[in-house]
Amino acid sequence: MQTDTSDFSFLSVSCELRTREHMTDPNQNRRVANVMRKRGIFFLVAGGLAWACTVLAFKQIRSSPFGYEFGSVAFPVPLYLRLIGVFGFVSTLGGAFLTILDLTRWFKAR
Repeated sequence: MQTDTSDFSFLSVSCELRTREHMTDPNQNRRVANVMRKRGIFFLVAGGLAWACTVLAFKQIRSSPFGYEFGSVAFPVPLYLRLIGVFGFVSTLGGAFLTILDLTRWFKAR
């Protein structure tokens, strides 16, 4: 059973139906290596936040009564802190790589 698609009475009054041609700007480049896409910046911000969380957690643990033993056999570094540190490292490197790649492609295109 097919419904009649010409009747858009279910749309609210303030909503208007637009085609794809009206929604995209012809001056905007939507390629993957476009500088307007800020994917490298997002990776850099995520990596910075991960590093900040790791440093704050290490600082908090070091200030505890047994903080001097942190990282030893008696009080090893928790796995989640190691994983957050690895994520921060990888996302920072990836963000820097993507930003440099986007900028070099943008300069070549100019």
